Amino acid sequence: MIDFNNKKIAVTGANGMIGKELVRILKEEYSPKSVLEADLPIYDLRDRTDAAYVCDGQDIVFHLAAQPLVRESYIKTIDTYQTNVIGTLNVLDVVLTVNNILVNSRSADASSFQINKSYKKQSG
Repeated sequence: MIDFNNKKIAVTGANGMIGKELVRILKEEYSPKSVLEADLPIYDLRDRTDAAYVCDGQDIVFHLAAQPLVRESYIKTIDTYQTNVIGTLNVLDVVLTVNNILVNSRSADASSFQINKSYKKQSG
């Protein structure tokens, strides 16, 4: 299990359902050095410069940013592609370059997050 204490952590998609809960848990149950809450409109991961700014210097990056609305994805196909695919590729590219830990877990269904949260409580 990853130790989040005394680590610099970035959370992309920090305003989303899972991102908000993750930030809360990190701040309440751990002692990270810092938590960067990266989200639009301040950080646009479709721009590699923004992705580099978010990831550079972090020990751990939780990449949760996405355009998750299915109906909107049919209407705004290009925006959804750019956000979900290009944004993720930019984050991956930067993380591989600066050699930090990436946790990529995005889903409108929070069940995977609940499993991880339950595991932490049982083992911690």
